[in-house]
Amino acid sequence: MKEINADLWSLGANGICITTNLTVTQFGNNVMGGGCAREAADRYPSLPREYASYIKLGKTGVLVFRPELKGPSIIMFPVKYQVWEPASLELIEKSCQELQAKIDTWPSDFTIALPRPGCGLGGLDWETQVKPICEKYLDDRVTVVGYVGEK
Repeated sequence: MKEINADLWSLGANGICITTNLTVTQFGNNVMGGGCAREAADRYPSLPREYASYIKLGKTGVLVFRPELKGPSIIMFPVKYQVWEPASLELIEKSCQELQAKIDTWPSDFTIALPRPGCGLGGLDWETQVKPICEKYLDDRVTVVGYVGEK
């Protein structure tokens, strides 16, 4: 895995991971109210409903969407079970494993941008809690993105 501080949407990766939760509202939408999930929902308004439909079917792992043919693939990367909970290291580890398994089936030049999972609104520490998990599973086709200006 590689690391960089940059804008998630400007890297030019073939796929952009959206860290999210598995909460579905009474109106049938995934809660995508903050962070990169909110940015994705603003860019692709149908995404919260599409993702929620998969969650309701019991598909709670890493899912890939192609919302626009001209844009990057959107890869839903769950880090929380419920929106109000802190991020789960167990779920992040599972998501890393599933992401790498998917990447291994794609062309070798397919690149992925992944924000530091669970480290924003999820409340986890990148260096001590999450980075060791990501390093264990993700290869160099994945670039983990910190916020611009972040140390």
